[in-house]
Amino acid sequence: MITKKNAKTEIEAALMRKVTGYELREEKTITEEDANGAVKTKREQTVKEVGPDHSAIVTILKARIPERWDVDSAKPTDPVIQVVSQIPRPGLEELGGQSDDPSAEL
Repeated sequence: MITKKNAKTEIEAALMRKVTGYELREEKTITEEDANGAVKTKREQTVKEVGPDHSAIVTILKARIPERWDVDSAKPTDPVIQVVSQIPRPGLEELGGQSDDPSAEL
């Protein structure tokens, strides 16, 4: 049971289980009656593996390393990538074709 005293610890533990994944144990009770009227009870246990939860992983990363994972807090000092498109290209005449540039015919 979660109380005020242990709430933080319990919530952190639950979040870490979601981040790392966990095993879920289920128990099924089956009651059968045989031909003689005798009742038999069987219990079946199943173990299911629950994988890590993507949104829990993102939550932990944003909380613990916000400068690296919090996209919403991008700062103006972040590096900027500039695309340069002034790369010289050979004209078609250099490749043996005709140029589309009208000034090339002059």
